Amino acid sequence: GAYPGIILAELGRGQRVDAAAQHGLGVIQRLMGLRAAFIALGGGVDLSLLSVSGMSREAAERFLEAGMATVHEAMRTQQPMPFNPADGSLAETGVTRKERLVFIPVVALREPIGILAAVGRKGSGDIKDRELLGVIGSALGLSLENLRQKEELRESETKFRTLTETVAAAAFIFQGTRIRYVNSAAEAITGYTRAELLTMNFWEVIHSDFREEARERGLARQRGEQVPPRYELKLLTKGGEERWVDFTAGAIEFEGKPAVLGTCFDIT
Repeated sequence: GAYPGIILAELGRGQRVDAAAQHGLGVIQRLMGLRAAFIALGGGVDLSLLSVSGMSREAAERFLEAGMATVHEAMRTQQPMPFNPADGSLAETGVTRKERLVFIPVVALREPIGILAAVGRKGSGDIKDRELLGVIGSALGLSLENLRQKEELRESETKFRTLTETVAAAAFIFQGTRIRYVNSAAEAITGYTRAELLTMNFWEVIHSDFREEARERGLARQRGEQVPPRYELKLLTKGGEERWVDFTAGAIEFEGKPAVLGTCFDIT
């Protein structure tokens, strides 16, 4: 009963899907007393090995190929399925007749995203407990899907940062009241360093004539309210200089939470 919680906790420490899967597989192998196990992700015939423990990748590939019909049935029904290989089909994989073989669907958000293959002793109680195996597959799927989404988010944010550093427009991201990201052009137009801007409320760089209106619009946009996407306003630089800008803003997600991306051009 405690296995799924342990799996979620262990995989939750990871940053990348591949490394977390390898670590999680080792945890599952130890908890269930398995001799070997592997995880393959994908759908249909497009399953590809993600991590392997207790056997070579070549052996796991042969195992997966030999059991593909059972794998498809396990993923279709979302139920663990014992695998009874034909004589000789697992030659050179190291799997023996004394071992029990099970394919466990890896499920995330009620959809199968892969398979966990388990090689254990025939007398092992855990590997015969279909309900436990199903919950383990769901815990594994939930953890891997969360990690995949975080990985995609990090990659998209890296691409975004690379893009904004190559444009002439000043770019700001603010979340709540605080500035969370600025590009080099934002430093140039405000006279503040990046480090200084990241300690400020977003309205502090705006001239006092427009500050309250900008604060209200910025917070309203994060609440999902309709706010004009483009308008002109004045900035007040660190040196006390006034600068008119053409400002455009839109709601985005930043690090998984609502935020606002604002860009502006100097039209002084």
